[in-house]
Amino acid sequence: MKSFLLSALTLTVLLGAGSATHAEKLFLLGVDGCDPNLLQQYMDEGLLPSFKRLADAGSFVPLETSMPPQSPVAWSSVITGMDPGGHGIFDFIHRDASTYLPFLSTSENLPDEKTVELFGYTLTVPGYTKPGGTVNLVQGTPFWEHLAAAGVPATIFKMPANYPPKEAGATQAVSDMGTPDMLGTYGTFSYYTAGATVKDPDDISGGNVYKVRVRNQKVEASIHGPGDPFKRDVHSIEAPFTVRLDPTNPVASITVGDERVLIREGEWSEWVPVVFEFSLL
Repeated sequence: MKSFLLSALTLTVLLGAGSATHAEKLFLLGVDGCDPNLLQQYMDEGLLPSFKRLADAGSFVPLETSMPPQSPVAWSSVITGMDPGGHGIFDFIHRDASTYLPFLSTSENLPDEKTVELFGYTLTVPGYTKPGGTVNLVQGTPFWEHLAAAGVPATIFKMPANYPPKEAGATQAVSDMGTPDMLGTYGTFSYYTAGATVKDPDDISGGNVYKVRVRNQKVEASIHGPGDPFKRDVHSIEAPFTVRLDPTNPVASITVGDERVLIREGEWSEWVPVVFEFSLL
């Protein structure tokens, strides 16, 4: 199986030689899971003129994929130049050998070690507690570190399988696919509805379905956030929100904390910051 592996607007490499004024630059663009044969066919048929201009101005190169042919595996090979035996990524998930529970293959959230339980709270003690954090599990040296060692600056934009971003050698590095959400997953959706779903909510994977009730053109519910690190018995912290429906038009006003947005049916709002309050903060 061949594929043009890199993801659209995912990898930007600027190669500089000599002074910045006369530097030669290379922009490398990749598309994850794109069939190079279909891409070539559509370019020849005039259906993808922008891609055709890019290919004509530079080059278009199909790549052999990884084994197994999965995005985090292939991207880790792009980053390091190694196969799965070298970079250690074999799938979308790994398993915890002690519990057999799955976790994201490219990164792992490690809890604080040596915490203290006091009055029902879990506390960290400076100098005693070993802080946790998120660890990038891709082994090997990213290619941009080799570029830096040769004096070539690089900007890495929206690179999959690179969280937390390995920034050594890069002037800028922004992660993309594989960046965990606040629940530590690849992305868990929340769907709120007052009606019936085609499937039973328990049979819908990838997220959570919450049934709500409309009373006097108003809905009150909560966004379920991360767990409280100070209260281990608290499953998640919630941020309440309110939806007010227009009785005559397909318009809703949504209020979350101090933020309020007005949207029509079928529209997307702008990004809205949501504040989750921990028990000791």
